[in-house]
Amino acid sequence: MAQAKRDENRVTSLLGVSTLDSLTPVVIAANPTTKRLYTDALVTDYIGTQTRSVASVTVDDTAGGTAIVAATATTRSFIIYNNGANTVYLGPNGVTAATGLPLTSGSSFDESNINIALYGITSAGSSDIRVMKIVEA
Repeated sequence: MAQAKRDENRVTSLLGVSTLDSLTPVVIAANPTTKRLYTDALVTDYIGTQTRSVASVTVDDTAGGTAIVAATATTRSFIIYNNGANTVYLGPNGVTAATGLPLTSGSSFDESNINIALYGITSAGSSDIRVMKIVEA
Protein backbone atom coordinates (compact mmCIF):
# COMPACT_ATOMS: atom_id res chain seq x y z
CA MET A 1 0.00 0.00 0.00
CA ALA A 2 1.29 3.45 -0.90
CA GLN A 3 2.18 5.94 1.80
CA ALA A 4 0.62 9.42 1.86
CA LYS A 5 3.24 12.13 1.42
CA ARG A 6 3.35 15.69 2.67
CA ASP A 7 3.55 18.61 0.27
CA GLU A 8 5.93 21.56 0.68
CA ASN A 9 3.35 23.40 2.81
CA ARG A 10 3.29 20.50 5.27
CA VAL A 11 -0.40 19.89 4.64
CA THR A 12 -1.33 16.22 4.73
CA SER A 13 -2.55 15.19 1.32
CA LEU A 14 -4.89 12.48 0.14
CA LEU A 15 -4.20 9.69 -2.28
CA GLY A 16 -6.08 9.32 -5.52
CA VAL A 17 -6.01 7.19 -8.63
CA SER A 18 -4.47 8.78 -11.71
CA THR A 19 -6.80 7.17 -14.25
CA LEU A 20 -9.67 4.74 -14.27
CA ASP A 21 -7.46 1.97 -15.66
CA SER A 22 -4.44 2.61 -13.41
CA LEU A 23 -4.01 1.53 -9.82
CA THR A 24 -0.97 3.73 -9.28
CA PRO A 25 -1.82 6.26 -6.55
CA VAL A 26 -0.92 9.90 -7.03
CA VAL A 27 -0.77 12.71 -4.48
CA ILE A 28 -3.68 15.12 -4.43
CA ALA A 29 -2.65 18.33 -2.70
CA ALA A 30 -4.90 20.87 -1.00
CA ASN A 31 -4.39 24.62 -1.02
CA PRO A 32 -3.81 25.50 2.66
CA THR A 33 -5.59 28.85 2.33
CA THR A 34 -8.69 27.96 0.31
CA LYS A 35 -8.82 24.28 1.33
CA ARG A 36 -9.52 23.44 -2.33
CA LEU A 37 -7.77 20.64 -4.14
CA TYR A 38 -5.06 21.32 -6.68
CA THR A 39 -5.60 19.39 -9.88
CA ASP A 40 -4.38 19.27 -13.44
CA ALA A 41 -7.25 17.07 -14.57
CA LEU A 42 -8.99 17.78 -17.83
CA VAL A 43 -12.73 18.13 -17.30
CA THR A 44 -14.88 16.93 -20.18
CA ASP A 45 -18.54 17.85 -20.56
CA TYR A 46 -20.22 14.51 -21.09
CA ILE A 47 -23.69 16.05 -21.03
CA GLY A 48 -23.40 17.92 -24.30
CA THR A 49 -25.13 21.10 -25.39
CA GLN A 50 -28.13 22.10 -23.34
CA THR A 51 -30.79 24.75 -23.63
CA ARG A 52 -32.97 26.22 -20.92
CA SER A 53 -36.55 27.30 -21.48
CA VAL A 54 -39.30 28.77 -19.34
CA ALA A 55 -43.02 28.41 -20.07
CA SER A 56 -46.31 29.20 -18.40
CA VAL A 57 -49.04 26.53 -18.18
CA THR A 58 -52.56 27.13 -16.90
CA VAL A 59 -53.74 24.18 -14.84
CA ASP A 60 -57.44 23.82 -13.97
CA ASP A 61 -59.86 21.17 -12.76
CA THR A 62 -60.24 19.41 -16.12
CA ALA A 63 -60.66 15.66 -15.53
CA GLY A 64 -57.43 13.71 -16.13
CA GLY A 65 -55.25 16.76 -15.56
CA THR A 66 -53.36 19.18 -17.77
CA ALA A 67 -49.98 18.21 -19.27
CA ILE A 68 -47.22 20.24 -17.60
CA VAL A 69 -44.08 18.38 -18.73
CA ALA A 70 -43.96 15.94 -21.66
CA ALA A 71 -41.84 12.79 -21.53
CA THR A 72 -39.01 13.32 -23.99
CA ALA A 73 -35.66 11.61 -24.31
CA THR A 74 -33.90 14.99 -24.35
CA THR A 75 -35.32 16.55 -21.17
CA ARG A 76 -32.58 16.50 -18.51
CA SER A 77 -34.33 18.31 -15.65
CA PHE A 78 -37.20 20.60 -14.84
CA ILE A 79 -38.49 22.88 -12.11
CA ILE A 80 -42.20 23.56 -11.66
CA TYR A 81 -43.28 26.63 -9.68
CA ASN A 82 -46.87 27.32 -8.62
CA ASN A 83 -47.25 31.00 -9.46
CA GLY A 84 -51.02 30.91 -8.89
CA ALA A 85 -53.25 31.05 -5.82
CA ASN A 86 -54.70 27.51 -5.97
CA THR A 87 -53.00 24.26 -4.97
CA VAL A 88 -52.06 22.10 -7.97
CA TYR A 89 -51.94 18.32 -7.58
CA LEU A 90 -49.15 16.66 -9.60
CA GLY A 91 -49.06 13.14 -10.98
CA PRO A 92 -49.30 10.96 -14.09
CA ASN A 93 -52.01 11.25 -16.73
CA GLY A 94 -55.33 10.80 -14.95
CA VAL A 95 -54.21 12.54 -11.76
CA THR A 96 -56.93 13.74 -9.38
CA ALA A 97 -56.91 16.14 -6.45
CA ALA A 98 -57.26 13.08 -4.20
CA THR A 99 -54.29 11.17 -5.67
CA GLY A 100 -51.84 13.91 -6.72
CA LEU A 101 -48.87 15.40 -4.93
CA PRO A 102 -49.97 18.85 -3.66
CA LEU A 103 -48.00 21.85 -4.91
CA THR A 104 -49.22 24.80 -2.86
CA SER A 105 -49.12 28.41 -4.02
CA GLY A 106 -45.55 29.73 -4.07
CA SER A 107 -43.89 26.31 -3.84
CA SER A 108 -41.83 24.38 -6.37
CA PHE A 109 -41.08 20.83 -7.46
CA ASP A 110 -38.03 19.66 -9.40
CA GLU A 111 -36.80 16.47 -11.05
CA SER A 112 -33.61 15.57 -12.87
CA ASN A 113 -32.26 12.57 -14.74
CA ILE A 114 -35.72 11.17 -15.27
CA ASN A 115 -37.90 10.91 -18.35
CA ILE A 116 -41.51 11.29 -17.20
CA ALA A 117 -44.66 13.09 -18.24
CA LEU A 118 -46.18 15.15 -15.46
CA TYR A 119 -49.77 16.37 -15.23
CA GLY A 120 -51.52 18.72 -12.86
CA ILE A 121 -55.06 19.41 -11.69
CA THR A 122 -56.71 21.79 -9.23
CA SER A 123 -59.68 20.97 -7.02
CA ALA A 124 -61.42 24.13 -8.31
CA GLY A 125 -60.49 27.13 -10.42
CA SER A 126 -57.15 27.46 -12.18
CA SER A 127 -53.54 28.18 -11.32
CA ASP A 128 -50.58 29.60 -13.26
CA ILE A 129 -47.66 27.13 -13.32
CA ARG A 130 -44.18 28.13 -14.49
CA VAL A 131 -41.96 25.41 -15.92
CA MET A 132 -38.21 25.73 -16.45
CA LYS A 133 -36.71 22.85 -18.46
CA ILE A 134 -33.16 21.98 -19.33
CA VAL A 135 -33.11 20.07 -22.59
CA GLU A 136 -30.27 18.31 -24.40
CA ALA A 137 -29.81 19.93 -27.78
